[in-house]
Amino acid sequence: MRIEKYVDEFSKILKALRGRKWKVDFDEAEVSLAILREVAKDRRMENIEARRQRSAKGEPATEKQKEYMDDLGILYDEGITKEKASEEIERALEEGSPEQGSG
Repeated sequence: MRIEKYVDEFSKILKALRGRKWKVDFDEAEVSLAILREVAKDRRMENIEARRQRSAKGEPATEKQKEYMDDLGILYDEGITKEKASEEIERALEEGSPEQGSG
């Protein structure tokens, strides 16, 4: 994010804080900076997760995933991708969860 965007975000947060009535006194600039830091962390985590998902889409499933699918009784093609394996594992776990009811 460019400096101008951070300044703009900070200004918006500061304005929002000043526009409310609070029960306690606090340093608005300090709180605005803390909020901005948290927003930046969230954005970084979203970017990391998006990158991880993009890179895993075409990669072959790991041996661990294949072993887990075997343990769960999931039938799969040998060329299954990480993404597809994750979906299959998640589906099998959801179908077997106690919330679904068995009996």
